[in-house]
Amino acid sequence: MTVELVQTNALECPGQETMGAKAEQKSMMLYPTMCAMEGCHMANDSTDGGDHLASLVPIGACCCMIDSCFCKFPACIGCQGKSECLFLQGTCACCKILDCSDSEKRCCAFVCNEYMIQPRTLIQQQVQCFCIDRRCALPCTKDVPMMVNVYGFNCYPATGCCKTVGDLVPSTKN
Repeated sequence: MTVELVQTNALECPGQETMGAKAEQKSMMLYPTMCAMEGCHMANDSTDGGDHLASLVPIGACCCMIDSCFCKFPACIGCQGKSECLFLQGTCACCKILDCSDSEKRCCAFVCNEYMIQPRTLIQQQVQCFCIDRRCALPCTKDVPMMVNVYGFNCYPATGCCKTVGDLVPSTKN
């Protein structure tokens, strides 16, 4: 077995989503950018963490933390997450379905990356484990809007029962 080492600098490292040119973006990137490496392709209908925010149905929220249902198939299969805490950043995916279009017919992703970064926030995290999406941020961000919700009944920023984040916070539909 031969191991081939690839020498890269910090801005060329595969999987580094929010470093370098994208560092100006305030939100963290998630998947499918984790599979930007050659031969790795996410299955159709898969969405990344930011793309499905408006379609989430909150089941519990307390200011800067939101628990929601995420039932888009096949994107809800497996687990994925991203986090930032001061100068640490991490991304991870487990059992995420790939389309097997590469020469080795890979069909499932297990990816984890950890980095040290220039601090941009105190804490921000988004984790999706099958049909549950949990996100938190301090201070709140566009990916984690301030919300108060108990068992699907929303009290802030708008009232309603079993409504999507997009219905409660219209700016998330953009």
